[in-house]
Parts: sequence; structure tokens; C-alpha cells
Amino acid sequence: MNKRLLSLLLIVFLCFSGCEKEKVINSKNINIIPKPVALKTGIGYFELTENTTLFVSGFENLQNRFIEEIKKETGFQLKLTDKAQRNCIEIQSVKNFAEEEYQLLVAKKGITIKSSTPAGAYYALQTLKQLIPINSKSNKKLSIPVVEIFDKPAFAWRGYMLDVSRHFFEKEKIKKVLDFMAELKLNRFHWHLTDDQGWRIEIKKYPKLTEVGAWRVDYTITDENLNDWWGRPFQKEGEKATYGGFYTQDDIKEIIAYAKERHIEILPEIDVPGHSQEILASYPELSCEPNRKFYVATGGVLGDNALCASNPYTYQFLEDVLGEVMDLFPLNYIHIGGDECNKSGWKNHKQCQNFIKEKGLKNEHELQSYLIKQVEKMVNAKGKNLIG
Repeated sequence: MNKRLLSLLLIVFLCFSGCEKEKVINSKNINIIPKPVALKTGIGYFELTENTTLFVSGFENLQNRFIEEIKKETGFQLKLTDKAQRNCIEIQSVKNFAEEEYQLLVAKKGITIKSSTPAGAYYALQTLKQLIPINSKSNKKLSIPVVEIFDKPAFAWRGYMLDVSRHFFEKEKIKKVLDFMAELKLNRFHWHLTDDQGWRIEIKKYPKLTEVGAWRVDYTITDENLNDWWGRPFQKEGEKATYGGFYTQDDIKEIIAYAKERHIEILPEIDVPGHSQEILASYPELSCEPNRKFYVATGGVLGDNALCASNPYTYQFLEDVLGEVMDLFPLNYIHIGGDECNKSGWKNHKQCQNFIKEKGLKNEHELQSYLIKQVEKMVNAKGKNLIG
């Protein structure tokens, strides 16, 4: 009798232990950035192991990306299979989903991703990666909570801007930025490629932009009380410019392709007509004082750092440069800055003042507007749209 009672109690204990283990997962413990539109938790976990397979139906071009990113996250190499099975991640191409929508279903027996587009399926992968436990590479199996997630973006344009003019970042660093963006489902990389402190993109027709304009004297001092950004001394005659760098056009193409794999479009920015001290250092004939010696800015800028708005060469230069840039970048937008244009050079330049009268303009502000409108025509002629 005692043995029977003991056995019965043991069975009851095991049952309740099992129930405790299989309780519904608390949604507060599911942390996903950005927060998905809908998340429903279930009971139990899917066990991801080195034997987990991958079945892709309709988005075969995503196979390598899934395998690579899951391996980077877990150390496990997903094995391709020709049909859905147990312990499998299945990607399905379905209809009636919007451009970047997806559904992620995690069950004990397997994971299913549904989307109408590769972008949606890729964003489901980013969510799945966030469900994987931290420090996952040290484990032989990884418990991913049973959940049902539906998600779509609130905004079509989800941007991140990086200024590589004031501080240059090597190609591999740019790729890390794109990886970070992809993890957060950001899809527009605004690349601030030029400014007073450095020109960062190879232009075949104007090699001095990178030979001269990509380099400045390094006055970097960590104690900003001794040498703040705006208070840095200007470059002096004989000082060697050593800080900087630039991307070749091949580098640009490689980075564009890398971004494309992660469903990111790149918006290039060429900042004109102000913020152009690095251009004037390279080609002083584009200034209102062609005989003046200009240097790439070390920190803060000169009072006059604008291209000459009355010089026909300025317009030819902009058409040539923007043409090469637009030929490189597939996005149908280009950013030309247009901000903080110091007009003192135009105000004190007889040729600019005559140009204002000739075009029937009121002042230097309208002269800048005239220049921007000419640039817009150049951009539109290439089938692109202007951002400023």
C-alpha cells in the first residue's frame, strides 16, 4: 500500500512538474526592437540545434543570407532540405502581404516565416535572431520561445545618417553600420560624403578632390577645453595634411551591393554650394577668389566656404560630379545639402553682384535659390529627385 501511494504521489509530482515547465510564456520577457505590430506567446520552446534544417520556397536568393546570419549568431550551420520537416525553419512565399510585412510562427516542431517579398522574409530573420538567447554560441541547443508574430513597418523610409567627412570610417566599418541598421530593420543609409573637413568619394574627372580634398591637418586633441572643434587652428603653409581617406568607386559599388543584400538603399550626400572648403582647397578656381590659397578645414570653417555662384565652371563642375555620383548609386534620390551657405564671398564679388542683376534676382539668397534650381535640373535630367 505504501509503495502504491508513493508511486501515485511520484506520478502526480511529475505531472505538475511538467505543467510548470510548459506554462504559457510571459510576453514581457519577449524583447524585440522595433516592437512588432502583434505578438502572441504560446507554450514551450523550439530547440534550435546543429541539425536544424532550412527549407526555402520562393525566396531561394535568401538561403545564403539566412545560413550566414544564423551561423554568425549561433555557430550552427543550417542544412538545406527540399521539403518542410520537423526541426526545420521554413520560409514561404505567400500572397496578400504588403511589401515588408511578415509573419513569424515559432512552434515546438519548427519555425515558419511567411511573406510576399524577400524584404519581409529578411526582416522576419532579424526578429528571429532577437528571440535567440544571449551567449548562444556556448550551447548545443537553443530554446526559442513559441510565439506568433505579425509585423509591418510604420514608415516606408527608415533612415540612419553617418557623417564620414568630419571623421572618416573605413569600408569595413561602414559594413558594420549596415549590419546594425539591418538588425533594427532600417532601410535608408544617408551617407554624408562631403563637407569642409573632407571629400570622401573618388570622382574620375576631378582627381584632386581625393588627392587634396580628402586630407586635413590633424589637430585632434582629446581635451576639448584646450582645443575645441570650432577653435582649432587653420592649416599653415608647409604643414602636411595626413588625416582622412576616401572610397574608390569600386569601394562604393561593393558597399552598395552589401547594403542591397540587407534591403538597404543608400542616399549619397554631396554638400554644396556652402560647406565646400575642401572643394576650394582642391580647385580654388571654383571660388570667388581664385588666387587665394584654401586648405581643407581642420575643424570649424572659414567665413567664406562657398562655390562661386556666378562662375560657369561651378555649374559644369556640379553637373560632372553629381553625374558620376548618380551613375554609382541606384536610389532615385540624391542629397545636395544646401544648408548654411555663407554668402559673404558673393556679396563682396563684383561678378556675382552683376550676375544677380543680369538674372533679375533680388539678393544673394535668391542667387542661392537660382543655383539650387540649376542643380535640380541636372538631377532631374538623370531621372533622379533632389533632396536638400
